This record gives sequence, C-alpha cells and structure tokens, in this order.
Amino acid sequence: MRYAIETIADIGYAKASFEEIARRAGISRSLISYHFAGRDELVTEVLTSVYTRAADYMTAKIAEAKTPPDMLESFIRGNLAFIGEHRQDMAAVLSIVVHARTQSLTAKPEASAAQPRLDGLTRILEWGQQSGCFRPFSSSAMALAILQAIDGAHQLKGSSDGINLDSYADELVTIFNKATR
Repeated sequence: MRYAIETIADIGYAKASFEEIARRAGISRSLISYHFAGRDELVTEVLTSVYTRAADYMTAKIAEAKTPPDMLESFIRGNLAFIGEHRQDMAAVLSIVVHARTQSLTAKPEASAAQPRLDGLTRILEWGQQSGCFRPFSSSAMALAILQAIDGAHQLKGSSDGINLDSYADELVTIFNKATR
C-alpha cells in the first residue's frame, strides 16, 4: 500500500498505473493485479487505509476531550495535525478525490471511505445539541461545512501567504465555536 500511496502522491492518480507502482515497489505488475481487480479497488483500499489511520489518530485525540465543544476542537485540531504529519498520504487522497470528482470512476470511493469521519463529527454535534452546549442547527450541514474547511487546508499548503496549519486550526476553532453556539 505504501508504494501505491507514494506513487499517487508523487505523480498523481492519472499517471499512477499498476506498472508504475510495481516498478517503484520492485515487484511485478501481476502481483498487484492478483490482489486488486482494478484501479477502483486499489483506490478504495488506499483511501480506506489512510482514513483508517486518520480515524485511529483522531479517536485518541477526541477521547481526551470531556465536553462536546472540546471534542469539536480536538476533531478540528487533530484532523489538521494529521494532515501536517501525513503530507504524502493526504496528497494521494487529494489526487484521488479530485480525479473521482472530475472523471468517471465506476465507483466514488472517497464517499464510502470518508463516511465514518462525517458520521463521527455529526454525532459530536448532535451530542452538543442534546447537552445544550450547541444551538439548534442542521448537524449534517454543519459537519459538512467543518469537513470542507478542514479539507481546504490542502489548498493552503502551497500558498505563498505563509499560512500554516496551526494558525489555520486556531481560526477554524474560533469560527466553528461561534457557529455552533
């Protein structure tokens, strides 16, 4: 999986063929074909692998929080920390997601791989509403807005204005604290 992620991150989804991944891994293409029926299956596995590691990382961060607002802050900061610490993984995910949105893949693998992240955030927001910490709002719409803002950090990575992930996290925490109260 590591070589698939590295290849997609380095040259993009469109150029990351089984042949190129195999060449970089020092194995035969047929070995990859044996394990994956096609690119869609490989892509789904790449996304699932990255999102599973991110979920494990996030679970540890969120478990330390005691209140819904603290959990929301941990979710935002933890996601951005994971992005910063796993740049290659996230570059591969971004390449896949952009390709899936602009091209016709048989399946939209990013949707199923990302669903647990959306569901977990929605549960945090709903718990915050039920406990009176958060105002009434559409938890699914707010969760989507938060995730889009977090995922927008990919665009900041190459910006020339010097924005870093820590300051971006500070701003998102402030924005969504105000939006949820």
